[in-house]
Amino acid sequence: MELRNTAISTLQRYRSALERTRLRTDTEGLHRLRVRLKKTRSLLRFLRHLDRDAPPPKGVVRRSNDLFRAAGALREVQVNCARMNELRNVPAEARTIGLAHLRKQEERLAKELRRSLERIRPEDFQRLELHALRVLQGRTMNDLRAAAQKYVKAELDRAKGLTRAADAHLHLHEVRKHLKHVRHLHELLDPGVPEPNGLGKVLGRLGTWHDELVLRTSLQELRKYPEQRSELLAAVDQRLITLRTYAVHRLQLLFGERDHSPRTKSQRTPFHRPTKT
Repeated sequence: MELRNTAISTLQRYRSALERTRLRTDTEGLHRLRVRLKKTRSLLRFLRHLDRDAPPPKGVVRRSNDLFRAAGALREVQVNCARMNELRNVPAEARTIGLAHLRKQEERLAKELRRSLERIRPEDFQRLELHALRVLQGRTMNDLRAAAQKYVKAELDRAKGLTRAADAHLHLHEVRKHLKHVRHLHELLDPGVPEPNGLGKVLGRLGTWHDELVLRTSLQELRKYPEQRSELLAAVDQRLITLRTYAVHRLQLLFGERDHSPRTKSQRTPFHRPTKT
């Protein structure tokens, strides 16, 4: 895959998603903007890996990072609302109070997103394109593949080290970030090495776990309603334990760990079913 063309295409898609979001901040458009921003950030990260002495334009990166955080915060609240409705084992009153709390956050964060969108300048995209072309100038496909393989190995090694730690459950967010860098690089170019089998499933598990963790953090702010707060947190904590267990299990499979827990045929749930890695 020609990285120069992919880099320009990635930045153009980011700009297109941003312009659509300026016109209408709906759930689907916000999700699209987040995806385009993540791929742009991964592109810039790999360019920095290629040439440490050629940093991207600071002002452009600062404005993009502000937009990324604002879009992420609003998106998380939208996802939280959907997950709140799934808490069927808590009283309806508690869910109603929780949803009202989230909707209030959504209004505030929508205004912050609007301000971040207005700070992005038209010339920001031109400067990013020039930065990408400068770093990639004169680099052959063999050069890029060698650098990409080193990059992928480093990210996987970091993720593997955190997964094998005794307190692996405390590092799931960092593991998720390293694995996302690997996934995005494979989308940007062909590094000459296969993508880890099962990476998509692992990222899916980690994403669901992270959404639940964000919901818990938000619900902790419900101090005016201690009884409903306790009911909601208890339900979320129960789901978090299950999601965290599934995520760690998938990570162990990804990195070649075996599940030696005893079980009968009747106990073979999707969690226990052997998975190719």
